[in-house]
Amino acid sequence: VVSALAELPDADTLYCDESDYLASLPAQRLRILTVALGGDINYDAAVWGDAGANPPFYAAGSKFAFADTSDDSADLLRSGSAVCKLALTAEYAAALGSADAADTFDAESFFEMLRIGGTLAEAVAVAVSKLDYVAVAVGDPLMTVAFQQAGYNIYRGPDSSDAIDWDSPAACYRPEQKALVLAEPLQAGRRLVFAARAVSSHGVEESNFRAVAQVEVDEQGELVPVLAPPTDVSAQSQPNGTVLIGLTYRPPAGYSPAEGFEIVGGGGTGQFDLDTPLATIDSVENGRTEFHATIARPAGPIRLAARARAGGQPGPLSRAILVTVAPPPTPPEML
Repeated sequence: VVSALAELPDADTLYCDESDYLASLPAQRLRILTVALGGDINYDAAVWGDAGANPPFYAAGSKFAFADTSDDSADLLRSGSAVCKLALTAEYAAALGSADAADTFDAESFFEMLRIGGTLAEAVAVAVSKLDYVAVAVGDPLMTVAFQQAGYNIYRGPDSSDAIDWDSPAACYRPEQKALVLAEPLQAGRRLVFAARAVSSHGVEESNFRAVAQVEVDEQGELVPVLAPPTDVSAQSQPNGTVLIGLTYRPPAGYSPAEGFEIVGGGGTGQFDLDTPLATIDSVENGRTEFHATIARPAGPIRLAARARAGGQPGPLSRAILVTVAPPPTPPEML
């Protein structure tokens, strides 16, 4: 019956008391609901752990494996006691038991073998060190389990999306999970880039660079906006003697939107006066990408640059431009 399923239903659940495993990437790759043992068992696809002699079963699931880690569970499987009775009455397709704590089952290897299409026999073979009186398996050795494949893969890398390891996801999620929590230690000033890619029901992952998040924290551990430098900075002399500064801000995916801009200047030393902007742009409309500001005519050649601002934090400077404004024309001499 389990082998005939196109995929495990949405509500099917893996009950397991190995919290480290449930929080791991191998468990996430199963794209199955997981619940710790200790309460009601609903829509159970698999149970792994010590469920006790009479666990409370409610709504039925696909029930592909009952793996009992209680003491002498292999003896109980052979003798027809509690574990064997549960396997029959709860209609599990397979059951496993161990009689030796040193020969416990490896949940990660067992479920990973089933996830990639292996049979129950293969899953048991890679999950125990030996199959004899200390490890007992019951069920169809050719049974397979079709885990769901649709969902999202989350990737991460340092500094930029170019450094992401697209062969090694950091997390895997089910399709209905819209709020994703990923434990990641962050260091002040260290930037991490996260990206999400959707996976189809056939296990095919899309190839895109759109869903990207840039993450950085300050010394207090608070998130800071990650701003991109403005581009296409230009300068044009105006008839009234001022200089019109233009810039473009189209932040790449994952960068923060700007709340304003600053125009800064520097003389021949190449050092910019970052504390005293020559002009500011404080009104940023949603969807707008082109911005302008006006500065007074400089007394001589000057280098100008622009930077975005958000959350009280300035972003990186744009490429500098050299502005040389011709002196105003000399009035004609009266003859």
